[in-house]
Amino acid sequence: MTHRRRLIIVAAIIFLVTLGFSGIYLWQNLVFTGETRAIPGTPHHFLIQAGVSENDLALVGEGIRLADLYFTAQLAATLSNPIEVRMARTTPCVPFEPLGSGSTAVADKEKLCVDTLSYAWTKIVPQDRLVGLSIIAHEHFHNLQGQTGCLPGPNDHEYAWWVEGSATYIGWHTLVEAGLMTEAQVMDVMHKWGGFSSDLGTLASYEKHISGDPAYALAYRAIDELVQRTGSPALLYQFCQIVGQGQNWRMAFEAAYGISVADFYTQFEQSRLN
Repeated sequence: MTHRRRLIIVAAIIFLVTLGFSGIYLWQNLVFTGETRAIPGTPHHFLIQAGVSENDLALVGEGIRLADLYFTAQLAATLSNPIEVRMARTTPCVPFEPLGSGSTAVADKEKLCVDTLSYAWTKIVPQDRLVGLSIIAHEHFHNLQGQTGCLPGPNDHEYAWWVEGSATYIGWHTLVEAGLMTEAQVMDVMHKWGGFSSDLGTLASYEKHISGDPAYALAYRAIDELVQRTGSPALLYQFCQIVGQGQNWRMAFEAAYGISVADFYTQFEQSRLN
């Protein structure tokens, strides 16, 4: 065998090995496989990867079921299509985002994915089951937002504080509706998260982007004020429906809540530190 032929063979082997590893890497990041199982008491189903505990499945299933009950009782809403609840252990919820390094859970109109290796899921939820339930109800409301048409794409946020504030509100008030918490206890959580800090930006500054517990707690307070103003959380869903029909969000806001966005910002900033 000539030296040149050996080099060609070695190069071909290296190429095939590299291609194989690349294929495995792409498969692990892009193809979510697992056991399919119905979620009791709901029309939805799990897709479960190996290593996910039965305790985690029970908690997530309960969160989904309680949120569905809240949607029906308080919003007069149901999801138009069942969702797939992915329980991630080997494949990331967001492609190429390493497990344990990103969001605890993410959701869109078709699915909800829980990163069971994330910090909150492994360190906080085992100590406080209610936090886990609120996370799942929060994300499940994103499912409803997505199917209704008011969940913006990743690069299209115009009312980020409303999207996350309403999901945070629903997440915790699902537990209030179920008799697991009181509204006063939820507000205590918002205090602990830092939602009453004067260091936070104005509510208007969170239109394009929002992140972190303090900002989420501030957005929760804004949604709570809207609910108190209108007397019903059902108008959260009504706003979502109007936006889903193609209405500009500022016009939809005024139609649903009876106040312009600008006037609400002014009133909220005057009251938020009281």
